[in-house]
Amino acid sequence: MQLKEECYEFRKIFSPSPSHSQNTEFVFTGHVINGMGGGAYYTIVDGYKRQIGAKLGFTPFPDTLNLRLASQK
Repeated sequence: MQLKEECYEFRKIFSPSPSHSQNTEFVFTGHVINGMGGGAYYTIVDGYKRQIGAKLGFTPFPDTLNLRLASQK
């Protein structure tokens, strides 16, 4: 159930809404961590790259950055 809740939270943050403009900034606080090594694949596959460009408005860097976010206080 936790994964489903996290997915919902990410959708609220990253889904376009009338109040978000193209110049919206996000500030994350946390630590850079090692990932499992598989996510970078999705940043170089043409189909995924096009969707990221269309939905998020940028061409992804061909790698990933893994963050462990600090808890909210």
